[in-house]
Amino acid sequence: MLISDIKTVAGKWQGMVIREPFQRDWAELTIHEDGHFEYVSHRDYLGIAKGGGMLKLTDGKLTSETERGHATYSLMERDGQRVLMVEALSKQGLRYTAELSPSE
Repeated sequence: MLISDIKTVAGKWQGMVIREPFQRDWAELTIHEDGHFEYVSHRDYLGIAKGGGMLKLTDGKLTSETERGHATYSLMERDGQRVLMVEALSKQGLRYTAELSPSE
């Protein structure tokens, strides 16, 4: 599914983030209609990681660039539900993937 406007994905999302090869963290992402976002990642052994920035819409996908790295966000449908797929690469070369669902 292409993202036609940031407003269509605005709101709260949550789900599992996987850092290759084995780390799994729970994350919450809030996207505002103006493109600003914040995230919180609950890391078992490191505590909480927080961050945020601005999203840019290009060719049906969102991208972000922060001091920690860059990410691409795409929307898909699974079992009739919207899923926000996130692929990120940190400045240290660590790869992260996430499947986030709208939170209630």
